[in-house]
Amino acid sequence: MKFRISANPTFKHPVTLKTQDGQQVEVTFTFNYIKPAAFIKFTEDCKQKTIGDVLKDVIADWGDAFEDADGAPMAYSKEALDALLAEYYIGYDIFAGFIEGMRGAREKN
Repeated sequence: MKFRISANPTFKHPVTLKTQDGQQVEVTFTFNYIKPAAFIKFTEDCKQKTIGDVLKDVIADWGDAFEDADGAPMAYSKEALDALLAEYYIGYDIFAGFIEGMRGAREKN
């Protein structure tokens, strides 16, 4: 294993979320990796932001895990994230998955 240097590193990490009817669904998110020098500032900035704004900083993609009201795939966008968070109480679960993934990404690198 070698250290990888990347201008815009990302990592994938599965997050288990609950639907409105209580079913658990595993979603693999692609998150933006925050480098150590920027992480302290990131955590300080989080105190001034909503969970939605924090997630907009860390989510790069969510694959094809979400659908719109008509059942069509809903690609990741900041607007789609806003719509998702308006329907489900899952913002903090996604953020916890991001932190868990950051720990794992650090251990792998």
